[in-house]
Amino acid sequence: MARVSAILVVLVPVLAFASEEAGSHGPDFVQLAEHGFAFLVVAGILLYFGGKRVRAFHEARYEAVRVDVEAAEKALREAQERLAAAEQRLANLAQEIEQLMAEFRRLGESERDALAHKGAVLAQKLQEEMDFTLSQAAKMAKAELAQALVERAFAIVEQRLAASAQRSVSDQLIQRMEQTLRQTTQH
Repeated sequence: MARVSAILVVLVPVLAFASEEAGSHGPDFVQLAEHGFAFLVVAGILLYFGGKRVRAFHEARYEAVRVDVEAAEKALREAQERLAAAEQRLANLAQEIEQLMAEFRRLGESERDALAHKGAVLAQKLQEEMDFTLSQAAKMAKAELAQALVERAFAIVEQRLAASAQRSVSDQLIQRMEQTLRQTTQH
């Protein structure tokens, strides 16, 4: 059926050409038949010798076009899927940004609290060390002051004893008292 329609498609222009040459006398059916017969002979020879090649060419071309169309459809589906995924990510992007901001805010607050706690612990340790150092300095100052007072008292006693000409029993008592006081202050 396809061959008959192909032949008719080719014969229509031949008939039109033939009608132009006939002029006003009408169609020359003999000449038309001769041209038609010549065409059929040429077409038959071409189909006989080249039909398999033409058919193979058209089948290969059909297959190549079919493969290209399938590849294009597959690429179109993949592109549509990527587009849908990108649109979904874009829709979720604002939510992801908010989640990241909340996470960064939480981490920042956690770090701030940790630093504040470390600072408070360090300040407490410094305060304790300073209190201990001050108490030790005060104890040392008291001891030095007591030592200085005792030494000054002895110096005054010695001056008074030297001023008095009498060195008697009272001198010995004073010297003992002086020794006892020195021993107690040194401990």
